[in-house]
Amino acid sequence: MAKASHPTVKAVPDGTRLPATHTVLLLELALDLPLYPAALFEQLRPLARD
Repeated sequence: MAKASHPTVKAVPDGTRLPATHTVLLLELALDLPLYPAALFEQLRPLARD
């Protein structure tokens, strides 16, 4: 869903690579979870229907 490769996702917490903002945004949308203090996904996430 996020279209980020496994090596890219693994390298970020390992500290061997910094993610692009676009990668962080896609991962936040896919996980529905803030990964960065700015919570980039909050503005793009679909709203829950009541």
